[in-house]
Amino acid sequence: MEIGIKKVGQRDGKDRFVLVSVATREVLTVRDISEKALRKFFKQRGCDDETVNQSLARARRRYDESASKAKVDDSADTMEDGDLLFELGLEANANVHK
Repeated sequence: MEIGIKKVGQRDGKDRFVLVSVATREVLTVRDISEKALRKFFKQRGCDDETVNQSLARARRRYDESASKAKVDDSADTMEDGDLLFELGLEANANVHK
């Protein structure tokens, strides 16, 4: 079975990952794991450092790309004060009392 690495976030300033099946994209780890644990896992299975480095770099790049796509432009729904008053049926210099 081919195994891939997916970054899922950060905890305490450190990246967290899960292992996934390349064929099914099913998550194979019970919970997210640290880079140190990943390196140990792959080293025990005979993977060289360069392959692990490339896999981690790819996981981080994909995470950053998906995070940047998910960012919302907060200014998109913002109205100017005059427009808001217009929407409420008020004029800018109207006296409004409770």
